[in-house]
Amino acid sequence: MESVKNDKSILQKTFSETDTLVLSYADDVVTFEFAALDYSAPEKNQHAYKLENFNKDWIYSGSLRSATYTHLPPGEYVFRVKGSNNDGVWNEKGIALTLIITPPWWSTWWAYILYGLLFVSGLYVIRRYELNRLKLKNQLKLEKVEIDTLRNLDNLKSHFFANISHEFRTPLTLILGQVESVMSSNIETKEKGKLQVANRNARRLLSLINQLLDLSKLEAGSMKLNAEQHNIVSFLKSLFYSFESLAETQKITLKFESDLEKIPVLFDPDKMEKVFYNLVSNAFKFTSVEGEIKVSIKIMEPSLVEIRIKDSGIGIPADRLSQIFNRFYQVDSSNTREHEGTGIGLALTKELVELHKGKIIVNSKEDEGTEFIITLPLGNLKIENETTSELLLNNFTQDNFLNGVGISEPELISTNDIQSSQPKPQQEIVLIVEDNSDVRSYIREQLETDYQVIECCNGEEGITKAQNAIPDIIITDVMMPKMDGYQFSTKIRSSEKTSHIPIIMLTAKAGLDDRINGLETGVDDYLTKPFSAKELRVRVKNLIHLRKQLRKRFSTSTIIKPTHVTSVSVDQEFLQKVLKTIEINFEDEQFGVEKLADHVNMSVSQLSRKLNALVDQPPGQLIRSLRLQRAADLLKQNAGTVAEICYKVGFNDQAYFSRAFKKQFGSSPTDFKKDTRL
Repeated sequence: MESVKNDKSILQKTFSETDTLVLSYADDVVTFEFAALDYSAPEKNQHAYKLENFNKDWIYSGSLRSATYTHLPPGEYVFRVKGSNNDGVWNEKGIALTLIITPPWWSTWWAYILYGLLFVSGLYVIRRYELNRLKLKNQLKLEKVEIDTLRNLDNLKSHFFANISHEFRTPLTLILGQVESVMSSNIETKEKGKLQVANRNARRLLSLINQLLDLSKLEAGSMKLNAEQHNIVSFLKSLFYSFESLAETQKITLKFESDLEKIPVLFDPDKMEKVFYNLVSNAFKFTSVEGEIKVSIKIMEPSLVEIRIKDSGIGIPADRLSQIFNRFYQVDSSNTREHEGTGIGLALTKELVELHKGKIIVNSKEDEGTEFIITLPLGNLKIENETTSELLLNNFTQDNFLNGVGISEPELISTNDIQSSQPKPQQEIVLIVEDNSDVRSYIREQLETDYQVIECCNGEEGITKAQNAIPDIIITDVMMPKMDGYQFSTKIRSSEKTSHIPIIMLTAKAGLDDRINGLETGVDDYLTKPFSAKELRVRVKNLIHLRKQLRKRFSTSTIIKPTHVTSVSVDQEFLQKVLKTIEINFEDEQFGVEKLADHVNMSVSQLSRKLNALVDQPPGQLIRSLRLQRAADLLKQNAGTVAEICYKVGFNDQAYFSRAFKKQFGSSPTDFKKDTRL
């Protein structure tokens, strides 16, 4: 046998001369041609072939002298061929050729190594990604924990400031109260001067406490503006000239200039007062004798107003100007500094100005003076305004005698102007609910001359004493053990026995939110520690007077209706219950005060004080008045004789009925009946 050689043949030598043939995987069609070397009768020659590793058995092709294979998989094969002569004798030895099909590059060993490396790299990348993801997740958890921790710390700090404020304000109340009490008495001028020093420094301590609280609120983001449109010129001018007496003492000239008489600006008066007061006080502190402090106001742009506070003081070094608004920073922090300071005022000033959407800058030269420049927008500020709440609180504003900047206190009725139309031999009862024994003693001292004073040290005890004694007014603190002032006030207002009693909340919590919380629980008035003893007495007198006026209105009416009670809905419900009970028992001669008290679940004394507080009538008088009113209605309707009507409304003595009827209506039953017919 032999191979066929042509231009397209890969095999360039015969089978006998070739051992191995190497083909690429791209040679997808392989054809072998062969022939038997017997020429006596070539048409009778037979052929057989097989490809080992591909064909299991020999393939007998007869006289066909070629074999074709397509798409052989990569690998090593042996192609064998044998033939027979015309007599059918086979050459079993035949001939063989080793055929090697090389794989594609992606199936080579080095490709598999590459695949392995890529796989390992992929696993590494995935693992790295998972580790980074886990790390990021843990980092986020850690950051969340840190944020929660910081938030909790902020809350704890806020609570700390609130509590420490209470602890500071309580002794300050006692100090200022006792000092004022002694100063108002006849003492020597020398001793009064000492007390004035103590009073002035106690107020300064209170001012520092307030500034710290304001800073903590700003930091926590809980401070809100209660902005309204005001004339900034008149507002600052009145504040500025409240320093006149101080200026005269220190021989400092004050100048105030403004381009216009009126410049409307939207601002919070309380907070703007603090801004201006801090800046002017700072100017006084660093301005020497014969110096000058000047305030000027002008409109810079259609939307901005500029306020300048300039002094001729010692000035600030240039290298320290950038730090003066930092908290607790002092220009001169040495032990030998000439001027006191905490580094709070200017930091608070800057944050309050920025809360108004404004800016503050400072210009200063040593030995020439300092100028603070404030710019505020003239347009509307996008502020959460609690106008309603603020208006509600206008009559309960803290006494600003502590800040010393000329803010007027609420208009109060003088104690000399209040006269009881029908004074009672028994004094009004004042219930004091306060955990601090010194404060209780101090309040008692101020009130016990004019009132009967009852004391208790916590809210739970206060509820019990209020229900038993039915006081005319209650003075309560906010922060107390067992039950705070808000909870106490809510319970007082929700009880039929005590819902009518006016409440004054006396507390160290001076924030707007705290006052609103108190008013929402039904508190009638709100005083902030330290408080003026005189103001306390006046406010107590005012509330009792208002209650008397309300009762007087009821007592002058012959027809009492529950809708006339305007205090709280609980009082309306109570009075409705009382009136209904009396009406049901009109014909019962035995129905009196004791039975009425049983029906409303009160003692006789409790019911008496309750009705006296609501309608200025004791229970017996109210029952008689309503029976007489029913008798009058029946007489108008001609529903029977005078005697019959007398017994219908629960009177068993006609003579007494006639006297009582005439006293209430000005005529006898008989004459009343005749007049109604006419």
